[in-house]
Amino acid sequence: MSKKNWDTDWLIFSKRARNGALVFLLIFILVAVAPRLYRNYFGTEQVEIEISQFNSEEDQDKPKNGLSKYSKPKDKFDPNEYTVEDWINVGLSEKQSSTILNYLKKGGKLEYKEDLLKLYVVDQELYDILSPMVLLPSKSSISDDAKEEVSEIPEESVMVDEPEFNGVVEINSASKEELMRIKGIGKYYAEQIIKKRERLGGIASLDQLKDLYMMTPGKLDTLSNFIKIDPDNITRIDVNLASKIDLQSHPFINSDVANSIVFIRERYGLYKSLDDLLQSPYIDAEKLEELKPYLKVK
Repeated sequence: MSKKNWDTDWLIFSKRARNGALVFLLIFILVAVAPRLYRNYFGTEQVEIEISQFNSEEDQDKPKNGLSKYSKPKDKFDPNEYTVEDWINVGLSEKQSSTILNYLKKGGKLEYKEDLLKLYVVDQELYDILSPMVLLPSKSSISDDAKEEVSEIPEESVMVDEPEFNGVVEINSASKEELMRIKGIGKYYAEQIIKKRERLGGIASLDQLKDLYMMTPGKLDTLSNFIKIDPDNITRIDVNLASKIDLQSHPFINSDVANSIVFIRERYGLYKSLDDLLQSPYIDAEKLEELKPYLKVK
């Protein structure tokens, strides 16, 4: 083979060689370009999906057809005693509802209607809907006379001045007029005490009056000299007969607690004592002590 023929043969590829070179070139292009194509198309699609999901979640919170996304409660209520389910029913999400309960469990307290606006999950629209149904005084609606009536009684004056009424009143059976005979309880406090005992089924401890407007430890200590509590005058729910709805009607019992009480009863039989309620994962020793005055086992 001459040198000239050798050079010519070297420069002319066979069909198989050309196909191999083409495949190699395509592989090289794919390796070099594929990441960019993925980012431009598939990556964008993923971002669009996430944005779509985010917008979808936001759309769920937006009013539809011009209607409010919130619902007015059927009955008047104390927001300090509302459950997660109650907040969900008025239009908040489960996460937003849990935020409110966490705030209250950490020591937060709602004393006035306007305090609802301190909760960042409660906007002005929801506040306007809830306000007429909230069993809390309004800062602007409390008259000067009422403020004077519920102002703190100095301990010195309590010790020096003998109260006009020296008897003892049973708080769960007393009328408004009987409660008002006690020094330190005017019309406002008498009405609030009656509202609270009707909502709970009775006052089991004077500590339950702490959330009344401007009720101080000193005032409670003074009132304890003229008030007694008869457990027999407290309405009790029979845990062996009550339905979920009956149990849930009490402010201290949410749907989880009610469901667990009924479930355990139906699965393992009737309760022999209230201590058996500790079988519920939603009832610990502290919760049981809170519930005991309002429950019974026949």
